[in-house]
Amino acid sequence: MNDKLKQLVKMGQTLKVLYVEDNESVRTSTLGMLQRFFTDVTIGVDGEEGLSKFNEAEAIEEPYDLVLTDINMPKMNGVEMIRGIRQIDKSVLILVLSAHNETSYFTETIKLGIEGYLLKPIDLQQFIDVLINSVEKITLRRENEEYRKSLEDKVAQRTEELEHRLYHDDLTNLKNRTSLLHDLDGSSFSALLLIDIDKFHNINEIFGMESGNEVLKQFSDFLKAFGMGKSYETYRLSGDSFVLRSNKDYLSLDEYEKEIPEFIEELSNFSAYIEDADDYVELDVTIGISFEKQNSLEKAEIALKYAQKTRRNYIAYNRSIDTTKQLKDARFWRGEIKKAILENHIVPFFQPIVDREQNIVKYEVLMRLEREKDGEIEFVSPFFFLNVAKQTKQYEKLTQIMVERSFEIMKDLEVDFSLNLSFEDINNHELIDTLKELISKYKIGSRLIFEIVESEDIDNYEAVQLFVEEVKALGVRIAIDDFGSGFSNYKRIFDIAPSFLKIDGSLIKNIDTNKNSYELVKSIASLTKALDIKTVGEYVYSKDIFDICYELGVDEFQGYYFSEPICEKELLESLEVVA
Repeated sequence: MNDKLKQLVKMGQTLKVLYVEDNESVRTSTLGMLQRFFTDVTIGVDGEEGLSKFNEAEAIEEPYDLVLTDINMPKMNGVEMIRGIRQIDKSVLILVLSAHNETSYFTETIKLGIEGYLLKPIDLQQFIDVLINSVEKITLRRENEEYRKSLEDKVAQRTEELEHRLYHDDLTNLKNRTSLLHDLDGSSFSALLLIDIDKFHNINEIFGMESGNEVLKQFSDFLKAFGMGKSYETYRLSGDSFVLRSNKDYLSLDEYEKEIPEFIEELSNFSAYIEDADDYVELDVTIGISFEKQNSLEKAEIALKYAQKTRRNYIAYNRSIDTTKQLKDARFWRGEIKKAILENHIVPFFQPIVDREQNIVKYEVLMRLEREKDGEIEFVSPFFFLNVAKQTKQYEKLTQIMVERSFEIMKDLEVDFSLNLSFEDINNHELIDTLKELISKYKIGSRLIFEIVESEDIDNYEAVQLFVEEVKALGVRIAIDDFGSGFSNYKRIFDIAPSFLKIDGSLIKNIDTNKNSYELVKSIASLTKALDIKTVGEYVYSKDIFDICYELGVDEFQGYYFSEPICEKELLESLEVVA
């Protein structure tokens, strides 16, 4: 962090900052913090003065690089000022300093493209972290602008430097992970030695980060010297992790059995000198080795983890140390899925979703695999087999079965249903055509909700938006599922405009004991109220959880406190439908 602070102070000397705050005591306190990092800070006492000063700076071509502003201010509030600034400069970085009771402005400021939010009273560590991130972005933007304006020879020079940085480690100047993956991609055979320094964090803790970095540089020199004599290319992947990759087309077992002990022997004679402590440190390493043609780095990582777990100096990858149990489970469930598909044992279950008065308002359709175990019939959750289905290309068939069976049930019931769709489903054009055909055929669009999981797997959001537009035209409503589970992009809410936002169960189940979960659910509920989107709390398993969610304004609830998922027969009985 000390290096980061030094970098922040250094970069802050060249930046112009506009700080707008009407409260004199807050302004004085925050200004003191800002002046620790920036030499050029201009003050505005309200939004009107802040906008005026921003205009003046633009007029003389000395624009501000960063704007920090309060929200509630006389004459002109922060939102109005930001809107005025955005009409002048759409890219200047803006940070909002807001009190806890100003969340009503949250949506408006996001639409205006602010860089971040800081709550008052300001937490110094959070304040510094946000400033570091913002200043780094400003600096990178400046570099990019200077780069674009430079002469042709400087462009070529900069391009060469950037390419070098892309493929090389900054600290040791060794090739990096990107370079290794590139080299592996063009190689028919790669013998890899993945080397991890044991307990390197102790060196950092005892001698400090700078001394630790010096040790890494000396160790990298040792690796290069060893590699040159044995035709190995040296890489630094990250931290204390290095790779020696053989340049030979083939490495025999005899060579491997000879060279690894030689490496261990030479390492035993190596020690790194720490100048500040006038001391030497010896290093122990663990090595994972791979001779595999496919996924050689992944195999070396498996070998390394196994060597660390078994406390061995080194081990070469072989199938016996791989994830044997997972492979065995995968084979088992592959057979179970195949059997269930052939015997028509993939069945829909239905879990009620209730409103604030605990009246059932709809059902979520869930997949179950029906099978016999020890003479008893059990219904298995997809938690146990869905990943295997995806790996073995059975997933599409399962989804097709679920859609057809659940729609067949839904068509005669005057009740709303929700159905989960992954990005993989949405990207399956054949499945989507079937969905749209069945929606029109059974005329169930107005009773259907598609729950789309918000995740990092979505690499083509245009396809998602197109799908949403098409099904909305058929009367279908949209829900964003598992919101808050780790990858929650607020911008997607505006893009999709869902009717429902399902708060992830990992937040709901801990809401009574985890303050962060409580505050996050509170903020989500507040945001959705402003956007006229209903929230659904998942994993409500007790009255205490329900009461807290109810208090926070959650609209609908789902979980074992109300009902476990039920089969088709139980559903029909609960709806008083004669099968």
